[in-house]
Amino acid sequence: MKDISVIVLLYKPEIKKVLCTLKSILVQKKADYEILISDDGSEEDFFPEIEAYFKRNNFSNYSFVKNRENVGTVKNCLGALEKAEGEYVFLTSAGDMLYDSDVLHDFYEFSKRNAAKIVFGNSVSYNAADKISIVSAPNNPICPEYYAQSSSVRNMYVSALLENQILGAAYFRERKCALEYFRQIQHFAKYVEDSTSTLLALADGIRVYHYDRNIVWYERGIGISTAGNEKWTNIIKAEIKAAMDTLKEKHPKDSAVDFAIAYFNIKNGVSKKAFLLFKHPIMLMKLLAFKIKARRNCKKCVTSDCDISLLEELLSIEEYENAGS
Repeated sequence: MKDISVIVLLYKPEIKKVLCTLKSILVQKKADYEILISDDGSEEDFFPEIEAYFKRNNFSNYSFVKNRENVGTVKNCLGALEKAEGEYVFLTSAGDMLYDSDVLHDFYEFSKRNAAKIVFGNSVSYNAADKISIVSAPNNPICPEYYAQSSSVRNMYVSALLENQILGAAYFRERKCALEYFRQIQHFAKYVEDSTSTLLALADGIRVYHYDRNIVWYERGIGISTAGNEKWTNIIKAEIKAAMDTLKEKHPKDSAVDFAIAYFNIKNGVSKKAFLLFKHPIMLMKLLAFKIKARRNCKKCVTSDCDISLLEELLSIEEYENAGS
């Protein structure tokens, strides 16, 4: 059994991005890990090139998971989780990279020290379309203070219902916990594995820990959550709404879920506020407080303190060329 399983999720990948992601994993120090490459039905999965890259780097603790047809992110994750052997898991995808060479070790030590089942760290957004640059972006979650260790699990849960959701690329999870909740969400979610599973876990009283450290270089504007595509925006909303409906079935007397469902369903601004004030005055006050904090945090939208030379090294052209030879 390994301490950590790093699962690299692929769908129609670009080999250069895959190799950059793998490079960021192979440079990890003091970490006991395996790598699983899980492809979701791509016509070209680049498994031979990936295997050759591992061999050139004298890395043998890897395995491949291949879906013969496209099953979606959730089931692609599940297939890899069921094959993984690590105590904890880190899920990533091509183009996203571990921030530095100590991430896995530090993540694991933090998680063990706190007996944590779900942890997330900070992300640094970047773009390399024309030139390598850091992208100024809001925190994700927009209000990380709700996930402070001094905060109650209930406050974390309410804030998550109010759209204070965590970037999927920055999670570190206990594998058994991930399996439990991914198996639950597979019945209503195909693509949104992060926010949906976290909502269900928080509802069951599982604390989410914020590790205040740069964890991942996140390629912004590529994934379904930040691409700005209306189709994917609607899919994300529908699957989060399905998670809320599931919570309503499990916890029928939970006022926070009632409020969140009403907030999502009522379209008219004036009618919405009037209804929510009458039905859920306390939750409405919590929503307004959250909105104020979120607006303030957006105004402080700056890049995280980071060393761009680490990113430049991972994205080096020489590495691409050598890896493909």
